[in-house]
Order: sequence, then C-alpha cells, then structure tokens
Amino acid sequence: MAAADPTLPDGWEMRPLPEVAQINPRLGRRIVDDRVPVTFVPMRAVAVEGGGVVEPETRPYGEVRKGYTAFLPGDVIMAKITPCMENGKIAVVPQFPNDICFGSTEFHVIRPNKGVSSRWIMGILMQRSVRKEAERHMSGAVGQMRVPIEFLKNLQVPIAPESEQNDVVNDLYNLLSDLDAGASTLHAVGKKLNLYRASVLRSSMSGQLTAKWRRERGIAGHAGNGIPATWTHVRLGEIVRRRGRTTDPRSVPTTRFLRMDHVEPHTTRLLGSVQSASMKSVANVFEAGDVLYGRLRPYLNKVYLAEFSGLCSSEFIVIPENSRISGRFLKYRLNSSDFVRYANAIDTGDRPRVNFRQVSDFRFLLPPVEEQIRIADIIDDILSDMDVVVGGIAQIARIHPLRQAILEHAFSGGLTPQVRGNERNSVVSRRMSSKRQAHTGGAPTGKGAGRLRRGRVGDFRRPRKTGPRDAP
Repeated sequence: MAAADPTLPDGWEMRPLPEVAQINPRLGRRIVDDRVPVTFVPMRAVAVEGGGVVEPETRPYGEVRKGYTAFLPGDVIMAKITPCMENGKIAVVPQFPNDICFGSTEFHVIRPNKGVSSRWIMGILMQRSVRKEAERHMSGAVGQMRVPIEFLKNLQVPIAPESEQNDVVNDLYNLLSDLDAGASTLHAVGKKLNLYRASVLRSSMSGQLTAKWRRERGIAGHAGNGIPATWTHVRLGEIVRRRGRTTDPRSVPTTRFLRMDHVEPHTTRLLGSVQSASMKSVANVFEAGDVLYGRLRPYLNKVYLAEFSGLCSSEFIVIPENSRISGRFLKYRLNSSDFVRYANAIDTGDRPRVNFRQVSDFRFLLPPVEEQIRIADIIDDILSDMDVVVGGIAQIARIHPLRQAILEHAFSGGLTPQVRGNERNSVVSRRMSSKRQAHTGGAPTGKGAGRLRRGRVGDFRRPRKTGPRDAP
C-alpha cells in the first residue's frame, strides 16, 4: 500500500519494493535446445558503483540452465554477497544479442513492473544508505555473508510518476557521467605526476641528479661504465639492520601509534596517528630518524621517515640509519620504482607480504654520505610541493561522497522538473523546509538545520554516525 510522505514531491509515494517490482522472478521462458547460445554474466563482469555490465560471456544454454541465476534485459541485478554488495555491484541488464541471460548465483534479480524505470530502481539501490541497511541485514558465515531476500521484500522505495522518473534518471545519470569524466581527468593528471616523481627518483639513484654538484667539488668522474667513481655496489643487508624491539602498546597508552593506513601510498607522507591505548597487538618500536617500510602489499609503496619516536604496526619493517646511510636517503631509496618492483616480485599472493631477510638481498649503488644528503635535499625541493598536489588530486578524485549526495538529492525530489528553471531555488527551499519540519516536529531550527538527514531509506530510520571509520 502506498504511504504518504510529506517530504516527497507531489505525486510521489513510498511503496514496498514488491509492489513495484518482482524479486527473483522465474524466467518464464523455455529453451528446448541446449546448444542455443545465451549471455552469461559472472560477478567480475559487473563493474562497481553502478558501472554496468562489462565483458559478459557467451555460453551454451545446456551449460548454465541449472545452478545459475536467470534474468532478462531490463532487469536489475544486485550482488548479495560481501564485499561485492558493499562495493556497489548493481546494474541494469542491457539488451544483448541473446535475450535470455544467466549469471552468478550471488545476484538478486529485481524486475520492475510496467510504469517503473529499471534505472530508477537501480539508482535507489545504489544509494549508500540502502547498501548500509542491506549490510546490517546480512547473514551467514564471516566472509560469506549475504543480503537475504527478506531485506528487498521489506524495502520501502520512493516512486514518482512514470514520466517524471524518466526526467529524473536522465538528469541523474548525466550528472554522474560528468562527475566520472572529471574524476577520470584528475586520475590521468595524477598518473603523469607520479611518472615524473618516479623519473626524479630514478635520476637521483643513478647519480645524474648530482653530476653538477660533484663537478663543482672536483670529485672524480665516472668509472667508465657511467657509474660515479665514488659510488659502490652494495646489498641492502650489508649496510642496514632491522630494529627488532617490540612491546605491548597498552603498556604505553599515550604513545603515538602508526597503522599502515597512516602512511600515504607512494608519497612518503604521514596522514595521521592514534594513541597506543586503542591497539591490542604487539607493536614495533621506532625512534626519530628510523625508516618505516610497509611490508604488506609492497606495491602500495608505503615508506615513512619517522620525525618522532613511537610505536607502529608489525606490518612495518623498522630500519634505523647508521654511519653508512642517511635515513633521508634510505627513505627515497626504498621509495624508488626499482625497489618496489623487486619487493613485488617476492610474493604475488592475494595479500603479498615481504620480510627483512627477503628485501635485504636488494642490490643498489650507494653514494658517499655527504652526497646522499645532497640527493635528499634536491629530491625534497622537487617533490615536496608536487606530493601535496598529488595528494590533493587523490582526495578530489574520491568522488564517492559526491555521487551519494547526488543520488540522495535525486530520490528525494531534488531533480524533478519542478525544480528546473527560475523556480528552482524557491521549490528547493520549500522542500527543505518541509524536511526540517518532518524531522524536528516544527520546532525552531538552528545552524545547519537545513542539511538533509542522511541514512533515510523508506521506513528505515537510524541515527547519524559521527565517528570516523577506516576505509576497507
């Protein structure tokens, strides 16, 4: 039954999803020849964040008619298993040469009724608030948790008149397309800056960056093979040792603690820290001037030169500087692309991890300490400002919050035809006022009261979460 909702535009209503769509319907068609080709959509063929179906397969009907999920063009498929559901593997099935499609058993299928747009339903399911509620209802073993069909059967969704649905989804997906194009451009710029960064490090580790500096000091030239005469071939394990001290972080509760996510990939920048009291596992001890190297997933290239003493995750290898190598130079030596490639090749599993013994076999050219310091000075000058730009681009390119704001705006009536043109501001103002009254009971509102309440999906109501949460 339709539910009146004063926060929705005129003509909109809240409806249980089963009233406007079939959930996991039967195929309703029969194929008599097992050799007939049909489209098959594995989970990997559905892009995250509503990116559509990419690279589907073609299989004979007899191979997929049992043990797989059947659906038709125009159906909405939604991943029900973790982490695919949380990642937004939701899509409208496009028109393929073969009308009948099959796919992973880990899809729920929603077939909208006449008068309800498939893209409308997909947009609703793409909202973060819906996916968070679905996550809350998951059941099953850890790592194999699934969204039960009961969640979809009980889901309340806003439904606009058919013609208005088309207008809203056209505007919505145009906005999202523009947003994705902007993010793609930013990613491309960031990639070019990272290539430049790698080039700077490569030049510095071959002696090119300090060639003029050596000439000015009358230091001997090359040894005949392009290598500076004062540089020597070494193994990492010959010149550094791992700091092996560990402790229980709860024994020093106010000490700063660094997790892996506190070091930014590639840039050597520190993003934050926590107090040790919040940690339970045994931690590594480090001192100011030590180099912390992230051994888990070495392709992330997480290296940090400690500016203070503290504790860190055991996923860091702690290496102190010594009389043969400057900590500042070692930071950039481990941050260089040739070392990243070397570490990556050691372990290629799902969660690659290296240890000090393995990376200690890395061979490289070591300049005298005075030149190491000069190299670090030059790299600092070149990269300090650039790394800030790269970090800023990475933050801007994380468009997920903006995508979610647009989705929420669209399905609360913010993109209806009424709010186009000259009346946009007045109509939006009235709607926001209506929302405030609905949530405050008409009480006077203060600063920030005009903000839309997040996390509202049909009849689900939850208090807003205020604490930070680590990214997965």
